[in-house]
Amino acid sequence: MLNELMARNEGAVRDGSGRVADWVELYNPSGVDYDLSGMSLSVGNGEAGQWVFPEGAVVRTKGYLVLWCDGGRAASTNWGAELNLGRGLDGESGGVYLYNRAGQVVDVVEYGFQLKDVSIGRGPGGTWDLLAGATAGGANSGAAAQGSVGKLRLNEWLGGGVDGEDWFEVY
Repeated sequence: MLNELMARNEGAVRDGSGRVADWVELYNPSGVDYDLSGMSLSVGNGEAGQWVFPEGAVVRTKGYLVLWCDGGRAASTNWGAELNLGRGLDGESGGVYLYNRAGQVVDVVEYGFQLKDVSIGRGPGGTWDLLAGATAGGANSGAAAQGSVGKLRLNEWLGGGVDGEDWFEVY
């Protein structure tokens, strides 16, 4: 299953060669190794087959697999230490789609604007949260502390001002 992603990695996590790239993490919660060979992963659009897992690709029992999203390198076509999709994630908004060998959706996450060097991941209830820390290749950290939206107030606004500008103030 999709477990964590970072769409604006600017230095928080580096791949094995020291490069900085966006990434997606898979997690295998089952008690047996899971063969990904022939399955596919797509980013940005929900079309199966965008990037196909090479023969021999496996997520170990209770294990994690990081997939790099580095548009500056060629996409991986062989199973090895690191897999790269050959394209980055969109930090403005996007989606990551995991498909089985028959092209059916297995898992999906769609997201909005992403913060620099902050990942999103599955929380204990299976919902996606902003995480307190990036954990590529390991168990997710807890959710990031966020302020209470109940304390926000629309404080002041102006519509059709003399200078033609509209604005509002949140306090």
